[in-house]
Amino acid sequence: MTRFFRRDSADLAYDDEGHGNPLVLLHAGVADRRGWRSQIDHFRATNRVVAYDRRGYGETRAEQGAAYSQVDDLVGLLDELQIERCVLVGNSQGGRIAVDCARAHPTRIAGLVLIATAISGISVGEDDLDREELPIFVAIDEADERGYMDEVNRLEARLWLDGPCAPEGRVGGIERGLFLEMNGIALAHPDSQDEQEPPSAVNDLRRIAVPTLVLCGDL
Repeated sequence: MTRFFRRDSADLAYDDEGHGNPLVLLHAGVADRRGWRSQIDHFRATNRVVAYDRRGYGETRAEQGAAYSQVDDLVGLLDELQIERCVLVGNSQGGRIAVDCARAHPTRIAGLVLIATAISGISVGEDDLDREELPIFVAIDEADERGYMDEVNRLEARLWLDGPCAPEGRVGGIERGLFLEMNGIALAHPDSQDEQEPPSAVNDLRRIAVPTLVLCGDL
């Protein structure tokens, strides 16, 4: 059953299951907490597992025009759930938030699992893209400018779910349907919040002293 935590201008939707050492799961920018369902089902037998929807995603609802911090939202939820220390598992943008939280609140974090993580302070330009990636990014930008959100969603599934070096439709069935549903909610959500940009982490990563596992797949 979905639970909600009131954090300033938002009601953050979250799941809290299992018992034991806590794992907190931070979803990617094309997903919401439902993307972790298999991991929750697996780890709740041995751990307490928490996953939540960030502002603009899933079932979380936020007031328009309010400034907020991703790290403050995360730490506020930890405080609400009386979690003093946890392992953060973050995918893509979720990994960025995990890194920023470990920098800002090192005593609260026991470890990090970073899956194809983003990093605050690093932006990706055309020169950084592979030849398979560039045309998909260009097509996404063109569809976005025209307001064709269904096409943006299709192309982002092509990019982030199938992988740019794999054929479109490599991942199908329930998984593809869930991706399109989760990302569709994010694309349709009005950009009504003012996220406070964290300091760049580029030259600050060596300060992170907790055990860290970094994963990045070929696709």
